[in-house]
Amino acid sequence: MTVPKDDKVTVIGVYGMGGVGKTTMVKQVGAQARKDGLFDNVIMAVFSQNPDLMKIQGQLSDMLGLKLQEETELGRAGRLKERILRGNKTLIILDDIWNASQTLTSFRIPSPIELQGCNSKVLRTTRRLNVCHGMESNVKVHLNVLSEEDSSNLFAKKARKSFESVTFYNVERKVARECAGLPIALIAVAGALGDKDFDEWKEAAR
Repeated sequence: MTVPKDDKVTVIGVYGMGGVGKTTMVKQVGAQARKDGLFDNVIMAVFSQNPDLMKIQGQLSDMLGLKLQEETELGRAGRLKERILRGNKTLIILDDIWNASQTLTSFRIPSPIELQGCNSKVLRTTRRLNVCHGMESNVKVHLNVLSEEDSSNLFAKKARKSFESVTFYNVERKVARECAGLPIALIAVAGALGDKDFDEWKEAAR
């Protein structure tokens, strides 16, 4: 995935089930966008199910070199918005949002027209499509689980093993299949089993 260069696309929503790799992907997108010179600032905050909004506001302001002295969430949100609008070419990544109102009321993210005016964009991730709709995304990207073949290839790569034995290969495929196509699970399990012997692989498969 790359950030759309179309100036009319200012709010991008990425959605998919937990463990599918949304956070990893948007981090890579942010790093690549900065490297390519598409944005002067790339700032990111992770919300999770029960976010500490004051702390998140502080993290975003630190990345912008802004000192927040306001005591209320709305006061700090106003200062953040003012700083974003005063700047230029900022990519705002808001990860793992469970409730659309969290960003709309507590962060006062600039509107699509305001974002166009300062050449900035917002990239949000969520598990739920309805949250994606609620965040008024111009573009919605669905991140799906991996196919069985891709799962097996990723698993083998991360396990750093050569499955030349047909029996070992079948066990590896079974373990990979149990990870349900979720990259995070595949990488974690492959890393844990990489240096184990065949008996431990069989036990994992069981």
